[in-house]
Amino acid sequence: MPKVYGSLIDTETRCRHYFTEEDIIAIKFKCCNKYYPCYKCHNEFEKHAIKRWSEPSFNEKAILCGVCKHELTINEYMMV
Repeated sequence: MPKVYGSLIDTETRCRHYFTEEDIIAIKFKCCNKYYPCYKCHNEFEKHAIKRWSEPSFNEKAILCGVCKHELTINEYMMV
């Protein structure tokens, strides 16, 4: 499983900012190629600005399911 950075509170990628039953994904940020549970965690741990994925890159694996640990492309995630 890829490493998830940030203020994690459990093994399903919930963090101190987002911790409901539905908050079970981590996002790979294009700017640093690291998984974080949310943008707030990214901003706390990184010194650079967030760089968003452009639509032509939506086939890149950039979402991690905190339950099954499967990586999804942005397009796959948006279809769920």
